Amino acid sequence: DFTDNLGTEVVSDVIDGLDFSSAIQAHEDWKRRLLAVINDPTAERPDPEKVACDNGCVLGKWIHGPGKLAHGSSPMLFALRTHHAHFHKAAACVLEKALNGERDAANEILSGEFSKTSALVKDDLLQLYVEARSKQAPQRGTAVA
Repeated sequence: DFTDNLGTEVVSDVIDGLDFSSAIQAHEDWKRRLLAVINDPTAERPDPEKVACDNGCVLGKWIHGPGKLAHGSSPMLFALRTHHAHFHKAAACVLEKALNGERDAANEILSGEFSKTSALVKDDLLQLYVEARSKQAPQRGTAVA
């Protein structure tokens, strides 16, 4: 949650059922998980086929469900849906390379396409958050400028 300089909560990160901060953090955590698969043979080995599906994580379920209902006409949701799908495909590609012992190729995709799509998903989430927040009426206890 966002707080003022006194630690008082002024707005929530949750809009239309999605905790935007948690969604950003969950997708940032993927880089750490993928690096572990590349570098540590004992690390958790997610199934690349499941990872490639963009509607299995919390954000994907929201994009294809409540997010679509609440923001279906928003170009930002369209961008988020597209970039999120590419993010999952890039993550699955990194996993496939790592699981096949192709560490250099996995690292190349991780630092290239994966990092690019990860940044796009984060930016899309931030922009959609701002867009959605601006459409909400100020609520009791919410700081407004």
